[in-house]
Amino acid sequence: MNIMYNNLVVPEELETDAEDILHNAFIATEASKANQFRGRLDYRVEPRLAVVTGGALAWYAFSNMADTFEYSYLAGEEEMMVEVVNSTDVDGMEIKVRKDFGAGLVDYRGMAKSKGAA
Repeated sequence: MNIMYNNLVVPEELETDAEDILHNAFIATEASKANQFRGRLDYRVEPRLAVVTGGALAWYAFSNMADTFEYSYLAGEEEMMVEVVNSTDVDGMEIKVRKDFGAGLVDYRGMAKSKGAA
């Protein structure tokens, strides 16, 4: 499918490594080679990722080239739903605000998982 990934999601344990590789002047194996990953990928740190994946070295890569997730609003309500209740018991009012929102996986091909160990 020739998908190029542009976002990494890493656990807290890999935050410094991702920062070093992706944004600093990290030099590859040869002194004359520049870092080919610099500026090509963004990263996000998710503290709960190590718990979910079962390892502190696992990470995910995502692409904007394929729809991986989709989100929608229940009953077509994109705005906040506000209910105001005027009470005679107290001087004031109650305001309830909610937003009905759902998200789900559409296609797994827009993401890849690395176990982090060879």
